[in-house]
Amino acid sequence: YLLDIYQRKASLSFPYEGYLDGAYWIADDFVTKVEAVGGRLEFTFPSVRELTIAEDRDRIYISAKKPKEIFTKVVFIDIGHGGNDPGAIRQADIGMGEQKYLEKDANFALTMQLKAKIEQNPQVRAYYSRLTDENPSAYERARLANETGADFFLSLHHNMTTVKDRKIEGTDVYYLEGRSNGNLSSRRLSELILQNYAQTTAFANRLMLDAPHLYMVKYPKMPAVIVESGFMSDDGDLRKMFDPAVQERTAQALYDAIMQAFAEI
Repeated sequence: YLLDIYQRKASLSFPYEGYLDGAYWIADDFVTKVEAVGGRLEFTFPSVRELTIAEDRDRIYISAKKPKEIFTKVVFIDIGHGGNDPGAIRQADIGMGEQKYLEKDANFALTMQLKAKIEQNPQVRAYYSRLTDENPSAYERARLANETGADFFLSLHHNMTTVKDRKIEGTDVYYLEGRSNGNLSSRRLSELILQNYAQTTAFANRLMLDAPHLYMVKYPKMPAVIVESGFMSDDGDLRKMFDPAVQERTAQALYDAIMQAFAEI
């Protein structure tokens, strides 16, 4: 079973070639096309769906369902920037020689650590705005999140400032006041993240801010936050965000916050 949420497609392989012969009955609007492609049966949906499968002696029954019809805990994680949009850029020597550091790389590395933790928990289904070095539009990121019906939304970034006259470091979390899912509000999700960062990570807590002007907290229909783990403009934070050991602790803080958020819903 292979799922491609970006193309709104899923495909299945079967133990015998003959499974691809015969007639297909499509009984609802959740599937727009079924075709045999390269020895697999490929389904196209109008929006994000998952497949469930049952069979008897004569037939296979394949149902296309909304994620929340299958999974009780769904989170959408947006990996900031990507592709031709590197995000913040810093040329610096932080102990390993002069190098160019790209925010998109830090965002991706942190999320892969988080993804590995989530995949150890069969109770949680996570969807991601990208899993390659691409740059979906802000519209497409929010649209995907809304189609999954996720319980809440995290957009993972790292910060940058041009301020030179004072030290600016640490974690910022942005949210939209008034957005909630059950007992979990965007503000409460922000608090949980900062609490876990303070307990687990090497980053200082800097601020939590209602930011209705930011697209990635405004357009997802569920509680949504933007997490800026640290400042690339600060040598200490830059060193931390590209340190795999710190990435692992930061991912743990995010994972713990996610599980606490599910419990509060």
